[in-house]
Parts: sequence; structure tokens; C-alpha cells
Amino acid sequence: MDIFYTINPRIDIFQNLIFEYLPQSLQNSIEQYWKKNEYIPLKKIKDIIRQLLNCLYFIHSKNIIHRDLKPDNILMT
Repeated sequence: MDIFYTINPRIDIFQNLIFEYLPQSLQNSIEQYWKKNEYIPLKKIKDIIRQLLNCLYFIHSKNIIHRDLKPDNILMT
């Protein structure tokens, strides 16, 4: 939605990306199943992995990398 830059005291420049708000992350979803003492359905796991691999393929094809790929940074609807 927007991009802005910040400079810290060491003269480093950081690019900040602003996206739409999504309240659910993959980490939240995993924790919800964990609290209910249930497994994530295999179909859901396959769907998440397929979407994630498609996303990685797309950003890598644009020469963009993601340094902090973890469940808490994967937003879901």
C-alpha cells in the first residue's frame, strides 16, 4: 500500500513496506490447532505449502528475497 524509508543513528537506511491489515498469521493458526490438541488437516497443509511456494517463486523471479521467512510473518485470511 505504501513504502517509506527510515534512517537510524548509524546512517543505515531501511525500506519499510506497508501492507493491508490481516489479523491472522500462520503462527496463530498453528497455535489454535495446538490449543485444541488437533492436527492441521493434510489438505490445509498442502494448500498453505503450495501457496507459499508460488509466492516464493514469484518474488524470486522479480529478484526479491525475503530474509525473515517464518510462520509469524506469513499472513493469512
